[in-house]
Amino acid sequence: MLFFIQVAFENSDSVWSTDFMQFKFNTQDYWAGKATRIFKVNTEFGRSTKLISAVRFNRIRYLEKPPEEVDTLKYYTGENFYLAGIGISTRLYVQDKYIFKFGITEDVPVGRVMKLTGGYRRKNDIGIVTGKY
Repeated sequence: MLFFIQVAFENSDSVWSTDFMQFKFNTQDYWAGKATRIFKVNTEFGRSTKLISAVRFNRIRYLEKPPEEVDTLKYYTGENFYLAGIGISTRLYVQDKYIFKFGITEDVPVGRVMKLTGGYRRKNDIGIVTGKY
């Protein structure tokens, strides 16, 4: 992909000016997820309770980037991002009216979710670990 950014810089005459600089990058983004039944019983609760797992990998590589004088924070450097999550979800449906379509009977999802999500990002030789539950 080819993009342009507008940057402001001070030239040799101590006058601020703006210019457009181009940058190119490649990105790869992979994601996979699966939901499997936990209980083998044939009740409504057993059919609607699932173990959910998902993973993601995102890689960005800059082929052309602004010069280091302009990109002092090294924003236009490559990065790798890893994300994983696991959780248990129970979702049932109840019928109700007057929620979205004024009197038409609708199936409304109700239930609970317990989840754990964590990620790791590596950019500029610095790794950042994050998580949420």
